[in-house]
This record gives sequence, structure tokens and C-alpha cells, in this order.
Amino acid sequence: MLDENLPTFFLKPSPAVKHDEAYYFAQHGSEPEPNYILKHPDPTLPAGKNVYAAGLFDAFHPEILYGEVYIRPEWTYPTLSAEEIRKNGGVAPPPQPVLPTEFTIQLYDPDQQVTVKQKSGSWGGTASYEFSMPQNTFRLPSSSTLDRSLNDPTADISTPKINFVWRREGKLSKDLSCFMTGKSTDPAKKKRKAREPDIAVALFRALHEVTVYESNLYRVEMEDPKGLEIVLLLAASTIKALYFSQINETFNVGDAAIRRSSGGILGRKKSLPLDNALMASGALPEAQQRERERQGEAEQRRLRKMAEAEEKQRRKKAAEVDKETERLRRKYAVSQSAYFGGGGQIKPDEGKKLKQPKKSFFGLRSSNDEGKQKGKLAKKQSSMW
Repeated sequence: MLDENLPTFFLKPSPAVKHDEAYYFAQHGSEPEPNYILKHPDPTLPAGKNVYAAGLFDAFHPEILYGEVYIRPEWTYPTLSAEEIRKNGGVAPPPQPVLPTEFTIQLYDPDQQVTVKQKSGSWGGTASYEFSMPQNTFRLPSSSTLDRSLNDPTADISTPKINFVWRREGKLSKDLSCFMTGKSTDPAKKKRKAREPDIAVALFRALHEVTVYESNLYRVEMEDPKGLEIVLLLAASTIKALYFSQINETFNVGDAAIRRSSGGILGRKKSLPLDNALMASGALPEAQQRERERQGEAEQRRLRKMAEAEEKQRRKKAAEVDKETERLRRKYAVSQSAYFGGGGQIKPDEGKKLKQPKKSFFGLRSSNDEGKQKGKLAKKQSSMW
């Protein structure tokens, strides 16, 4: 706990339902007591699969819903890579959920939507999460029919909005701080020296403890502080689930839904996947089972044919390369043998051998035939004289 005198909300698992959570409130050294219930859909039911949903209810009046978050993710396209299919045992890997970059918090009474957007850090910095809330929320009391026909302040674009941002303390830290960064009416090009520093509003410590800086809230000119409190709690829990947890467990994908509802995999018997378990229990109709099996077999046949076609094309290309290599080897081997003998040595030209007797120095030569006949050395005659 940062300070026992500050309002602090502790996020803990719900003792009643395994997949639910609860916010316990403590201030001025008091014992934490349940204040809000953070409900999630049952991950074992079809309505709770492939989705993230959280609703903030009153702990003492469970019928009162303050706000909720509902996220249905987008999915990756099936891979066509033969390598990935072979790694997965000849079957295409299943689609995976794509992590969203923003989510919307729906508030009730009065109705209001707050969008939280993720901003990636520059130069290797940590990501931040920005949102804004209107400064005025409630209608002014008026007996005029014209005033009643006007839009609510939350839906009026002329209503000033206050900007907030959740910032991570560091890359290795799990603490996030929420700051008020200004208003929508502030000049766009405001000098840095004249700009007021950001006001710290809350601290999400170790991803399970939200501490509100009560003294700084007096500097936040908002008409609905209760709405800000609901947004802070829902934003903190959703940021933790989306960006600091396993994505398959967050969206209840496959076996992650069973692990989440059972409280972990340690000490648990090995169970079937969700679809197989429902099929074995007869919960799904037989026609639907046969349709799923037929679609799965057709998909496997299509991917197998695609992999075979890629393998055939690869072999054909390799054969063409080998054929061309052999042709070039034969061509250049024949031309090389015409100029070079064994071992790469140049063959002597038999037609250019000297058939005349070797001449001596100083213009004298020895003729065997003439020497035998005349018995003396003859001087070489000049070609000119």
C-alpha cells in the first residue's frame, strides 16, 4: 500500500465465482471491504468464448451496473506456408486473436462512452494509454421544453474534455500512473515554459492495487468524479487483461477457457478440449457435430493438396536446374579438352616442331652430311651476298 490514508482499491479474485474479480476498498487504515464486483462471462459457455467482457457492479446491490467493457477481437488469416503446416503436423495452425489497440468503456446513468487508445512509445519507450472525459456530464435543471430537447453535455461536441493518460513507470516495471495532461480547449502550440506540469491522479501498483491521489482530484475540474473513478478502475483491469496477460486466456480461446474456469492446470486432471467435451456429453446436436467433422476433413484435404502441389513444383524446378547444370558441364568440358591435356597442361603442337638441324652460334653450323663428305666447317652464307 502506498499510503493507508489514501483511497485504495485492491483487485482480488472473487471468493464466490472463480472467473470473477472484486475491488476491495480501504482508507485511513481501515480493513479492506468489498466495494465493486468485476464480473466476467463464464468461459466454458459459448457466449464467453473468443471474447473479453467485464462489468463493474455494486458489491451490495448486484443489480446496479456502473459500466462495462466488451471486446471482440479480430483474427489472423490462415497460413498457406507449407513449412508452418508441416510443423503443425500437416494441419494448418488455427487462427489467433489480434491484440486491439483501443477499447471502449460504456458508462450508465448517464450513458457515456470513453475510448482508451494505446500509443506506442517512441525510440524504444514504453506504451501509454490515453482517454478523455467531458468536463460537464449532467443537464442543468430547467423547466424549459427547449432545454430538455437539447443533447446531453456528454454528446455535445462543444463540451470541453479533460485528457488523461496511463503511463508505465519503466520497461521492467508493472506500475502504471494516471495523469491529467490538459483540456481540449488548450492552445495547440503552447509554450513548454508556460505549460503546467501533468497532475498525477492515480497509481496502478503491481497490477492489483489502484491508489487515488485524493488531494490532486480537487485540481481536476470534473462534474462527475464518480464516473472518473469507474473509468479508472475499468481501464486498469482491462489494460492488465489485454496487455499484461496471455492473449488466449484473455479472450477464452481453446483450452485457455477451461484453465481459467478451473483455476489453473496444477492439480487438475487432464481433460478434453471444449468442443470434444461438449460432443462427448451430447450438448451439441449430432448434425452440428457431423458438419464440423466434414468441414475439418475438407480443410485438411485442401491443405494437403496445396502442400503436394508446392512439393511437386519444387521438385520440377530442381530437376530443371540439374539438367541445365549438366548441359553446361558437358559443353565447357568438351571445349576445354580441345586446348588442355591431362592435368590442365597445354598440349604441344606437333605440326610446329623444328625439322631443321639446330644452328650454332656466330653463324656457324655443323652439317652431319656435309661434314662427313667434306670433313670441314662451312661458314654460313649471307642471304644478301
